[in-house]
Parts: sequence; structure tokens; C-alpha cells
Amino acid sequence: LIPYSGEVLYFSAEEGKELFTEWGPLLKGRVNKYSVPGSHEEIVDSPAVEKIAMYLLNEFEGIIEKSILL
Repeated sequence: LIPYSGEVLYFSAEEGKELFTEWGPLLKGRVNKYSVPGSHEEIVDSPAVEKIAMYLLNEFEGIIEKSILL
């Protein structure tokens, strides 16, 4: 496998096993790790999904700001 050199947003459930170490060797670019409440199964439910939406909105706003400054 060829490691990915782009930017990655990684959302991790606060409960349960941390799975990032399995992805680490495949990611060579910048990794933004975010922790969200609940387990892996609950990550798409409230309140975790609202937290993910907030993180994504902040990331998108940062991308827009960077593109405006170019």
C-alpha cells in the first residue's frame, strides 16, 4: 500500500479502543484528530454527530479563509 500524503480529519470515539495506531503507518500528511463523545457505534448519534458537525464546520471555514487569502 502507498501511504496517503494528503490532509486527514480523524474522528475518534471517547469510549472504547483507539484505532488510530492502525492507520498511522498509512498516513504521511497532516492528521487532525478529534475526539467525540460515545462509542464507535454511537458516533453517528447525538451528541457525537453535533460535535463532528462543529469540527467539520470549523475545518471548512479554515479552508475558505485560506482560499480567500490566496
